[in-house]
Amino acid sequence: MTIEQSHRSPSRFQAIDHALRAIELLRPSVLRLKKRDAHLADQVRRALSNVCLNLGEGAYRAGGNQRLSFRRAAGEAHEAIIALEVAVAWRVLDVSEVAVGLDRLDHVLAILAKLR
Repeated sequence: MTIEQSHRSPSRFQAIDHALRAIELLRPSVLRLKKRDAHLADQVRRALSNVCLNLGEGAYRAGGNQRLSFRRAAGEAHEAIIALEVAVAWRVLDVSEVAVGLDRLDHVLAILAKLR
């Protein structure tokens, strides 16, 4: 059972579910990346975690504070995407192994874009 399945409630912000699923999907790749480039792997891990944390914070804020949390989440999602693309460019990871996780991050960004 995934985190998405075990803790989901009807009122839960969908972007959080997508971000958590991205972590679950990308975890094996990030662990593999860590063996070749620990610094880049740590950057990906922190960015992915911060996407979830900022979404969670923003879900319970209002007004400008909420927008700021969601902008930070979007920035972290972009950072994670670019970091994974860097790992692919260095041929440490293959695009096929990160594609589904990147797709989940794209869903997060699409949701956030609608909230602007």
